[in-house]
Amino acid sequence: MISRRKILSTAWDVWRTKVGGSPLLLARQQQRLQAMIAFARSHSPFYQQLYQHLPEHIEHLSDLPPVTKRVLMAHFDEWVTDRQVNHNEVNAFIADRALIGVPYLGRYGVWRTSGTTGSPGIFLHDSDAVAAYISLLLVRYYLSWATPHEFWRMMWRHWRAAFVFATGGHFASNTFEAITHQLRPGSTKTPPILSAHLPLPDLIQALNDIQPAILATYPSVLEALTGEQSVGRLRIRPLLIATGGECLKPLVRTRAAETFGCKVRDTYAASEFMGIAFECNQGRLHVNSDWVILEPVDAQYRPLDPGEPPRTVLLTNLVNRVQPIIRYEMGDSVSFCADPCACGSPLPTIAVEGRDDEILRFETEAGQLVDIAPLPLQTILMVIDGIQRFQLIQTGPKVLKIRLDAMTAADAEGVWQTAMNGLRAYLDSQGLSAVALERSDERPSQSALSGKFRHVWSEVHAHLSKTMG
Repeated sequence: MISRRKILSTAWDVWRTKVGGSPLLLARQQQRLQAMIAFARSHSPFYQQLYQHLPEHIEHLSDLPPVTKRVLMAHFDEWVTDRQVNHNEVNAFIADRALIGVPYLGRYGVWRTSGTTGSPGIFLHDSDAVAAYISLLLVRYYLSWATPHEFWRMMWRHWRAAFVFATGGHFASNTFEAITHQLRPGSTKTPPILSAHLPLPDLIQALNDIQPAILATYPSVLEALTGEQSVGRLRIRPLLIATGGECLKPLVRTRAAETFGCKVRDTYAASEFMGIAFECNQGRLHVNSDWVILEPVDAQYRPLDPGEPPRTVLLTNLVNRVQPIIRYEMGDSVSFCADPCACGSPLPTIAVEGRDDEILRFETEAGQLVDIAPLPLQTILMVIDGIQRFQLIQTGPKVLKIRLDAMTAADAEGVWQTAMNGLRAYLDSQGLSAVALERSDERPSQSALSGKFRHVWSEVHAHLSKTMG
């Protein structure tokens, strides 16, 4: 799907553009934006129809109408620019877990989203896009944090990494890593991904065996691993911990950095664009603005000034042409920072809110407390065909309530049974056979504040505490 030569040439552009400063970053952004708009108009029937009454040259991005995931997915076959891509065939492709990391049609990465805005999505990415994501990750994330001493320490440990992600489906994290894994020399020596579904003792054993120099995972999983490291069951010495997919709370970051004795760096990424923003040594997220555009907007999609509280953010992917994403509503709350960053980077900085699903803390039959990260629970339901939306709420020390919307009424009972069986098997594997699953008649509901469908949270944290040790 992609060659090392393409990655090297893209990485050179990524490095050179940032060194060129704000004028070159803006020039690259505008060149790519105009090219993307022209390509979408010429090759996507959906955008041809959407833009038919607009002038040929667009002066301002805000002159274009925004789009939503629900609308794009409803017009999938008209949206894509490759006439060989078919929605039904893509659905069949992602239903086969044996094809995770395999390019669709031999040329496209493909992954699905969780549907926090109420509608799950399927996104294809061409080779230029994947090359950009990899190059940004290498040049502006992994290589930017290391001092020369840390760089050589990483090389001495062969850049050995452990990625702890939700597996079992075509999700951005494990699909993207499977693609990049194929490009690394000697990649068969180390498993590229450890499942976040593993029972905690098994995950600890695997990490102790690997001894990663880089640990990448969700903040909720990191919180649990930090506790295990502090009591000596986990014994690893990472040089860098990379987080993403959820909100990284300051306390979780501080405890992890102190416990593991290394840097903890956050990322802001999505299935629509991998590597939207990376954290610098000042703890601020810098947007890769030469490859992606973010527009914080109000409820009527009107642009906001830096510092104004947004209702949502619109994303424009400047590189992926198989599925043009132009002024696409993300649903996240993102605001730009008005002041320049002390790190000296010309890339703009943002503050991100949301993605705050919680760790659940259940009691075993013996009264012990077990932490369950939200992402593994989510992915159990995300891979079930026929589920439109879901929510998991802990309502007691041994109770998990499930809200679920099926795609059709005819599928509802079968979908419910599959969901309950999957959750039951996972909880049992974590030693939580005493936890009851409660089928709720309530439908999944949106947050009144953000409009997003929060997936996992607890209503009983105030009554439970956990002593580490």
